[in-house]
Amino acid sequence: MDLWLQRISRSFTFDTEFDEPLCKLVRQESADIWNNDWLAFQDLIDAMDSYKIVQWTKLHEMPPVVSDDEVNLFKSNY
Repeated sequence: MDLWLQRISRSFTFDTEFDEPLCKLVRQESADIWNNDWLAFQDLIDAMDSYKIVQWTKLHEMPPVVSDDEVNLFKSNY
């Protein structure tokens, strides 16, 4: 729910803070998405950096209004 609320609200305000870790990444805050404690190699730890999963160019290109196509991605046929 927080992801959708952030998606909707980001076009008119960046002040709203959400606790969801993925939302924190979008706000460029540190957030742990995966438990990497078991990884032994620094190169692998660096490769699993959750900050890298955000496509910043696409994020900034997103239109302020959520399109029907975007909403329909989550439509259920049940």
